[in-house]
Amino acid sequence: MSGSNRSAAEAWSGVQDGLLSGIGHALNNRAASVSALAQVLSVTHPSDAMGATLGGEAERLEETIALLRLLVRRWESAPEPVQLPETLADVQRLMRHHSGFREIAFTQSVEPGVLPIWTEPSSLLHGLCMVVGCAARGAERSGRAGVRIRCHGNSRVSAVEVTAAGDQDSAGNATLAGANVLIESIGGVLRSECEADERRLQIEFPTLPEVRRMERDALL
Repeated sequence: MSGSNRSAAEAWSGVQDGLLSGIGHALNNRAASVSALAQVLSVTHPSDAMGATLGGEAERLEETIALLRLLVRRWESAPEPVQLPETLADVQRLMRHHSGFREIAFTQSVEPGVLPIWTEPSSLLHGLCMVVGCAARGAERSGRAGVRIRCHGNSRVSAVEVTAAGDQDSAGNATLAGANVLIESIGGVLRSECEADERRLQIEFPTLPEVRRMERDALL
């Protein structure tokens, strides 16, 4: 991507985030109205199942809105302690709504004792979505619709391993390059390796205790 195209993409990203935020706010107001109506119906017509049905739909709508709001890039947000398994759960919920990945089976495993990391949560979410999306794209092209996600680590590093069959096309490689830049900007490392007919993508971050140790060493 040329410099001018990159600048245009970044400018549109800012506009898009504002639109997503505004639409999310408007939908949230509508969901609150539907929820209030459901409560009124449950009181005025307690024997009517319509109130309970409407209330359930309002809850599902609120859950979908919460996912929509995750897509907004928080440009000014600061690093904070983040639990990788919790972010991965959000990534999976988002990916299940991707129109191109509805036939993809995402499986996730979390090893015990994964330590928190110190990073900017919004950028982490977007970087992980890009990596998992690339893996899903490769799996779809290969005809083997499965993506395995494993969260693991030790005292120094917490990592996410994403494995799927297939390789990337030019669009997928461009997305991975963008994901690499984003992940590096928030203190992580993206590694890629191929084994037989599978590609393994691994995102690594120093754990929060390791970051604190490095900060103390820097002061000595």
